[in-house]
Amino acid sequence: MRKNFKVAVILAGCGARDGSEIQESTLALYALSKEGFETECFAPDIEVREVINHIDGTPMNQKRDVLIEAARIVRGKIAPLDTLDVDKFDALLFPGGSGSAKNIFTMMIDGLDFEVLPEVSRVIRAFNAASKPICGMCIAPVMLAKVLSDKKITITLGPQSDLCGQISEKFGVTVEVCPRDKATVDCVNKVVTTPCYMYPDSTIAQIGDGAIEMVRRLKTMLTE
Repeated sequence: MRKNFKVAVILAGCGARDGSEIQESTLALYALSKEGFETECFAPDIEVREVINHIDGTPMNQKRDVLIEAARIVRGKIAPLDTLDVDKFDALLFPGGSGSAKNIFTMMIDGLDFEVLPEVSRVIRAFNAASKPICGMCIAPVMLAKVLSDKKITITLGPQSDLCGQISEKFGVTVEVCPRDKATVDCVNKVVTTPCYMYPDSTIAQIGDGAIEMVRRLKTMLTE
């Protein structure tokens, strides 16, 4: 693989319940680095929708910024999402986390009638239009299903569930069952997805294995 393949990683804050899932984000960045990719991280400069106490799950009376919170994961090396230049990257990646489904799309608030942050939607469509791969982890594939509903993409949400059928019916996508340490690949639309904590009892090792599998499948997609 040439050394200058670059992946834009979009974060949605810091923490599974009110931002990007930290383990998924870190392990995705590890897998990308391990496989020889360069990365840059971005996040929208907006207010966190709901700050959550991760010990007991209760809301906290605080205001935080998604961009500033996401900077915690990447030691401050992050840029506002609206500065992302699609032409400078070869692929796009979204970690999951129920917090991402509050801050960059609103599924945890509005159910399947959710909205996607316009800047996020723009970036997804731009990468897809340029035939550049997009990776999604955990709940993030649901967002891809909506934004790319006209493409009839194939994704995974892990195990078979009612949600799989609902997503398939509403957005016209194919939802495949996938083991927690593997990835589902849509070669036609260049979408790679892995389940992560869609299996609630996944271990961190399984999350890491899934991230590595996703990145390896991405590498194959870019080099074939």
